[in-house]
Amino acid sequence: MLQATIELPNSRIRELDNYMDNFSSGNWTIIEFPEENASYMKGYFQSKSEVDENYQKLKNYLTWLPEQPKIKKLKSADWQNEYKKHFKPWCINNMHWVPKWRKNDYFVPKNDKVIYLDPGMAFGMMDHPSTRLCVQILMDFYTLNRKNISEKTMIDVGCGSGILSLSATLLGFKKAYAFENDPIAVNICRKNRLINDIRGNLIIKSKELKNAISGEKADLILANVLSKIQINHAELLINAIKPQGILGLSGILKSELQEVKDTFSNIIRKNRLQLKLQVDEIGKWTSITIHNNYPNVDKPQPNRNDLTLK
Repeated sequence: MLQATIELPNSRIRELDNYMDNFSSGNWTIIEFPEENASYMKGYFQSKSEVDENYQKLKNYLTWLPEQPKIKKLKSADWQNEYKKHFKPWCINNMHWVPKWRKNDYFVPKNDKVIYLDPGMAFGMMDHPSTRLCVQILMDFYTLNRKNISEKTMIDVGCGSGILSLSATLLGFKKAYAFENDPIAVNICRKNRLINDIRGNLIIKSKELKNAISGEKADLILANVLSKIQINHAELLINAIKPQGILGLSGILKSELQEVKDTFSNIIRKNRLQLKLQVDEIGKWTSITIHNNYPNVDKPQPNRNDLTLK
């Protein structure tokens, strides 16, 4: 097995993300290390000719890539465990997210809740800043609605490995609806549901955003997707918020924030809606929380503990 690695300039991450979103090969994955301000693309292949063929597909579109990636030969056991190096347990308040292979050596305090995940090689780190920002919105919503959480519904837009919708179901939401346009992601989400033996009302579907959300409404909508997708479906997402509900947008780089804010603000003004925007950030990544006439929006928000890696 061969591992192909390319170090990526930060200025090109979003362009590569946009391309990878529509790239049919599952061989490549983007791995970011925010604390080191470094990013890499890695691919795993059976032969040098397979590396060359797949890399040329990338270079035909992304002409700024280096002439060749760095290639390293891996033993079978190394390859099977390579992607696991990039996933670490983390927690917020009394909720934990733990790689499946750490189940036997990670301590979960009594009465705390835990989700075990195997993101697979189709995804980056499960503690990516954009994911953490979305999880923070989920946990804030839960804290403010704990007493009647069994009456609340949520939609997970672009569910990926399922971290948001699985967490919402475990926290006791009445219903969680997760969808993704990538069948691989849908399968991984379903496998993670089985890993956690989650039996709540969770619906997982393979659908495009427009078809999936049309006519749907929820108390909490979380969309950790590309900003261009948020912009293109802004009105649809706004219309899906129930009264006193929340729309959380993540996966937005600081350089993209103003465009996303302007898009949603213009729709809000045009339709004279009682919505309020709140921005949070981790490093170069940002999120926007849109409150639909939310009664607590002007009151102090819950204390936000640091998301702890363990």
